[in-house]
Amino acid sequence: MKKLILKTATIFILTATVFNSKAQNSLSLRWGHFVPVNSKLNNAFTNSNAFSIGFLHPLSKSDFSVGLTLSHQEYRSKDHFFSDAYATKLHIHNYLITARYDFINKATLYLYASTDAGLNKSKSRELKGGVKKEFQNTGITTGISFGADMAISQRTLLGANIQSQYSYIQSMQFDERVCVNNATSVAANIGVRFLLGTKRIN
Repeated sequence: MKKLILKTATIFILTATVFNSKAQNSLSLRWGHFVPVNSKLNNAFTNSNAFSIGFLHPLSKSDFSVGLTLSHQEYRSKDHFFSDAYATKLHIHNYLITARYDFINKATLYLYASTDAGLNKSKSRELKGGVKKEFQNTGITTGISFGADMAISQRTLLGANIQSQYSYIQSMQFDERVCVNNATSVAANIGVRFLLGTKRIN
């Protein structure tokens, strides 16, 4: 059911893009540093550096945009928390639908708020006593962010935002020491946004 909703929304966004091909679509690349709010995750793992790519399509005669965002996060187990014979990496891939509203849209400066919702796929690759194992789960991710983009050319903008994200990853057990079912975190992101289509910044 969750996959069906995501696929339906994706088809809707792509269809809207085709029928409104003159709109100023954009492609964003972002790098961020995520700090876990979940105390279990924060105690057992190091903070995560993350990467995301997003596509936005503006709605006609509106300051709203909709799009798709794909992101990746990675957490590494802390040596002092687990035994010397245990290590793991927790990867979280998010497949999100994004809605954005520009409070200020002055061609060279954008101030915005955005929300994300969609699916995630988590994967734990652990090494315990020389034996490698891999565990996978699926879940739901939601988030909200506030940020700004500033133009440095007709087609390119630099941006930054702050973000709060909740990722429900179901129940994942790590070395019988800790069980994690969510990756709630806050983040700071920087990135570059490329304007596509026929319109340009004046």
